[in-house]
Amino acid sequence: MFVQAALTASLFLAPQPDVLLVTEARGYVHDSIPAARAAIRALEPEIDVREVRGAGLGAAALRSADAVVFANSNGELPVDRPALRRFVRRGGGLAGFHSASGMFDDWPGWESLLGGRFDHHGTPGAVERVRVRAHPATRGVPARFSLPEEFYVHQPGVERRTRVLARWGAARRPLVWVRTPGRGRVFYDALGHFSATWSDPRQRALVRSGLRWVLRLD
Repeated sequence: MFVQAALTASLFLAPQPDVLLVTEARGYVHDSIPAARAAIRALEPEIDVREVRGAGLGAAALRSADAVVFANSNGELPVDRPALRRFVRRGGGLAGFHSASGMFDDWPGWESLLGGRFDHHGTPGAVERVRVRAHPATRGVPARFSLPEEFYVHQPGVERRTRVLARWGAARRPLVWVRTPGRGRVFYDALGHFSATWSDPRQRALVRSGLRWVLRLD
């Protein structure tokens, strides 16, 4: 009876979410990529994280995926762009961290899909005040905190395309946002330049809650 009950229960277990992680970078390569990779793998042991290169992110790989994460990736990666756009609009998840908003300079559709485009950054290591709005994607993050980072300024239009969840500095520039194109979910977090940021509890809470929201676990 015990074996039969265990087998029956296993049939109703939810499948483990499948996340494709891209950390490939062309041009500037962040020293913090190993820390980003380790943090994402450690935060959610129930999530199956598989690292792929840009060339491996095509229609076949996306068919079995629940979300795609670009963590400190950079440059003009050979991603199947139409397939990625369809994946998100049909209900897939997309998360981007730090330099993901500066990728694909030759693809205007990336800005509209992710929600924003990197413009420039201030002095690396500057300490700025961050203000956070309550949302499932910011669960566990304090309403206000400060930390040293390389803070990004994005091109105008983020507020029009997204729901901004965190802002930085006196000018209250967008730092973290979400959007829902079609049936999909998109989360972006501009923090992550330094390896130390990826062990900071505020960033770790953002990563965990953002991924859970993208995967519809919360």
